[in-house]
Amino acid sequence: MNNYNYDGPLRPNTLIPLYGNSYDVLKEFSEILKLANDWQYKSMSAKLIEFRKDNMISQYTRDISLMLEAEILLSSGYFSEALIIMDQFLAKYPEDIQALFLSACASYKIENFEAFDQFAYQLKLNSQFYHEELMRILILVRDNQTRNDFYLSEDNVHSIDAVILYGNRMEEDGSMSRALEMRLNEAKRILKKNTKALLLASGGAAVTPFSEADAMKEWLNKNGIEKERVFMDEDAKDTVGNNFGYQKLMNEYNLDLRNFCVVSSLSHLPRVWMSFTESMISFKRPYDNIYASSPEPAGSIEIPADEIDYGLFTVLKSGKLFERKDFGNI
Repeated sequence: MNNYNYDGPLRPNTLIPLYGNSYDVLKEFSEILKLANDWQYKSMSAKLIEFRKDNMISQYTRDISLMLEAEILLSSGYFSEALIIMDQFLAKYPEDIQALFLSACASYKIENFEAFDQFAYQLKLNSQFYHEELMRILILVRDNQTRNDFYLSEDNVHSIDAVILYGNRMEEDGSMSRALEMRLNEAKRILKKNTKALLLASGGAAVTPFSEADAMKEWLNKNGIEKERVFMDEDAKDTVGNNFGYQKLMNEYNLDLRNFCVVSSLSHLPRVWMSFTESMISFKRPYDNIYASSPEPAGSIEIPADEIDYGLFTVLKSGKLFERKDFGNI
């Protein structure tokens, strides 16, 4: 993990998701969680070292801090480092479902398939259900993470109930990125063809101090999309936060939607299609079809390596198969 303390103008702890939601029930973690969610990684690392030496804190609480650290490492793409941490935890708790599940996923990501087989086998011995979930997710990601052939047909345009629009970073001067403007234009194209479809959009001030949601609302209003068709989430930090935001909007406004089209840049589309689909499953929300559309022509690019790197864990977090509480314990 980058060994730095963030000192920019943003307040990252005001956006979702936050690190360590499973650990906030233990007061001993409050300072560590605050540092993590302020992106104070250098201070957090030092605090964790100090924390594990404190004999006034129970041994199990000190041990469980390893899984908190592993979650943060995995969220940042440090798969090998997370495996080292989880190995320490599994040495004491060899039947822990979360540690086995995430270790299998991390091993898969770094293509250590011998270790993957061992973790998956131990997981199956301890939980047939989570082993099946592991294999289901890995097949989903394997089959879709490099797809560049998403296409919304004219027939399907008229069958959707809602466009699911993913925000993109704002520029340092407060203007919209080119990618965000292109996504908005694609959403508008679909909404003009299907005048009954709603729009669910999401994006907070995640990279610069300027809100993606505010910019999208202003653009949509100027471009003739009726306000009553737009439902906007302003709290998302990233793609996972977007997916949670869409679920929140559907709950808050009691939206009965069954056919969707996710809209994003083509490079981002496999990750959002997989993770939105998984969020629908995890929130037990029935659906008929989830289509996808991009402003770029299908097949026009190769999916970049960083999108592939983050795909699996975006899907896991959106599907509530990542945090400690997702596995029923702390």
